[in-house]
Amino acid sequence: MKNLKYYLTRAKKQGWAVGQFNFSTLEQFQAIIRASKRLRAPVILGTSEGESKFFGFKEAAALRKVYADLPVFLHLDHAKSLEYIKEAIAAGYDSVHFDGSKLSLGDNISTSKKVVEYAHKRKVLVETELGIIGSDSSRVYKFFKAKKENFTKIEEIERFLKEVKTTVRQ
Repeated sequence: MKNLKYYLTRAKKQGWAVGQFNFSTLEQFQAIIRASKRLRAPVILGTSEGESKFFGFKEAAALRKVYADLPVFLHLDHAKSLEYIKEAIAAGYDSVHFDGSKLSLGDNISTSKKVVEYAHKRKVLVETELGIIGSDSSRVYKFFKAKKENFTKIEEIERFLKEVKTTVRQ
C-alpha cells in the first residue's frame, strides 16, 4: 500500500482532500472506516493525547492492520512532548502533530527540531504548531476577543520555519 505522503501529494495535485477524523471508541473507528470504504477514499484516523491514552496506541495500530487493504493512516493530534510522540511512532503511527504553542518560541523551535528529526528518520510526517490557533471550541469566543499583539508575529513564523527547516502547508 502507498504511504500517507503519496496520498497527500496526489490530493494536492488533483484538488481533493484527505479527511482526518479523531476517534476514541471502537464505534467511532468503525464508522470512519465504513465511510472511507463507501467513498473509496483514503482517511486519516486521529487520536489526541487524551484519546490515545483512553484507546491505546497499540490497539489503534492493531485495528488499522485489520484494514491493511485500505488507505487508512494513523495520526497523533496535539502531542505535547517528544517522548509521547516516540511512543506513537513506535506503535506505527504515520504522522504526528507536535503542539508547542504554549512553549516559548525558543523551546518550541528546539523541541520541534527534535520531533522533525526523529520522525523523518522513521518516514513519519510531522505537523507543528506555533502561536495562537484558537484551542478547543469552548474557547472560540475568547480567541476572537484576543488582542492582536498576542497573535503570532510574521518574524516568529519566519524564524520557526528557517530553524526547524520545514515547509508551510498551503
